[in-house]
Amino acid sequence: MEEVLFEARDGVASITLNRPGDENRMTPEVLERLSQIVEVLKQDEKALAVIIGGAGSEFFSAGMLHPKVRAKLTKDQILGMVRLANSVFDRIEALPQITIAALNGIARAGAAELTLACDLRLAAAHATWSVPEAKWGGFPGAGAPVRLPAIVGRARALELICPPASLAQRKCCAMA
Repeated sequence: MEEVLFEARDGVASITLNRPGDENRMTPEVLERLSQIVEVLKQDEKALAVIIGGAGSEFFSAGMLHPKVRAKLTKDQILGMVRLANSVFDRIEALPQITIAALNGIARAGAAELTLACDLRLAAAHATWSVPEAKWGGFPGAGAPVRLPAIVGRARALELICPPASLAQRKCCAMA
């Protein structure tokens, strides 16, 4: 089964994360395939819009480095994956086409960061979006700290990224 589906016709390109059995998680191979697709789209003068979605109806994508996945990787593997995601998401953000994240379910962690690289985010009524890395002892490292404040403002971004205890601690430190 192909892990990332790609089709371009009639001015619209469609990218589908196609790993529903694994919550459409983004592996290094998925990120590499996205990178290849971005290179094709940069040269595509016929495509006016790009729609990114996830196969199935439960998950847009559960991201990349869930604690269970992260526990099996070395520090260098984790950093390599985050750097790769950053590179791919930066290039998606820079595409000449309008990019649309079609959230048809849960978008968590790295997947939420992928949606932030898109120009628009359209969500089904049952869709959810979260950056839970701080709750896992991590940090959203694939662009959320930069992109999210530009979209929702600094204060709201802190509320979304930081768990409540961290946010309260940050406010206390800022007042000192």
